[in-house]
Amino acid sequence: MDFNGTNYSVEINQKGKLSSVKIKDTYSATDDPDLTKIPSFETVAKVMNSKSNSDIESILAPDIEIYEKNKTVFFNKSIRTEINTDSSYVFGTIRRIAKGLDKIDTKDSTVYDENMRFMQGQNVMHVIKIYKGAQIKEIVFKYINGRYRIYEIATSLD
Repeated sequence: MDFNGTNYSVEINQKGKLSSVKIKDTYSATDDPDLTKIPSFETVAKVMNSKSNSDIESILAPDIEIYEKNKTVFFNKSIRTEINTDSSYVFGTIRRIAKGLDKIDTKDSTVYDENMRFMQGQNVMHVIKIYKGAQIKEIVFKYINGRYRIYEIATSLD
């Protein structure tokens, strides 16, 4: 697809159908993504439920945003301060909303799906969609310095 002169992204699900369109600022990608480095859902669920802020931080993008009930949570202090104090409540929010992820049946397409998000000037992102059984509805991974890290988490509105 040719995205010259645009600032939008599209997601295509595993069935080849358009899943969503998102308008974003443009970004210049710095390295080619290695799809073999996408973490398994089981690993992500386990780390998101870890009691260690350092463990959770290891899978997060520095500019992570968590969208929950018309509120956005993100780091607002240095990562060292955040790991030690959770002053922005990113880690606490992740632990709270990640409950039940270990029970998601990733083989059931009515519950779980994985997509790609294409954006002009940016590497392809990996997107997990959870349709039922968890508060989290979407986890977006961005390729940063040779690893896929969680860039966005969106929850249900109820």
